Amino acid sequence: MSISLAASAQDVTVTGVVTDVNNEPLIGVNVVQKGTTKGTITDIYGRYSFEATPNSTIVFTYIGFAKKEVVWDGRSRLNVTLSEDAELLDEVVVVGYGTQRKVNLTGAVSQVENRVLENRPAPNLTRLLQGTLPNLNIKMADGSPTRILFL
Repeated sequence: MSISLAASAQDVTVTGVVTDVNNEPLIGVNVVQKGTTKGTITDIYGRYSFEATPNSTIVFTYIGFAKKEVVWDGRSRLNVTLSEDAELLDEVVVVGYGTQRKVNLTGAVSQVENRVLENRPAPNLTRLLQGTLPNLNIKMADGSPTRILFL
């Protein structure tokens, strides 16, 4: 007589922190179990937590950083350090509150260097950009960051 047992993998909570090479937390890193829709993004402290299957591959992606895939053995913490990839930045343009591939971009694009923005007192990025670029007119519709009019 033979008995056949099927072991099904139980999902376990995987948690950790994603940082850059300077040990600074990365906000908004996409963290997913490869081949599934299970995942999350990191919070303002670089922390993440979601249900994943032990011995699965966890994929970490972030704009401007090299993608990293790590096989998670089921232990509770999985801390990851991502390395910058300057070549990837040449392919992406930040547009307002989103991103766009350069090949799909139409319209005018301007660049503001950090030296222009240094030591300028401002409560947010929108206010910081006011007056830095010619023909960039910003009107706060109702004080909400989601209702900004770039004229």
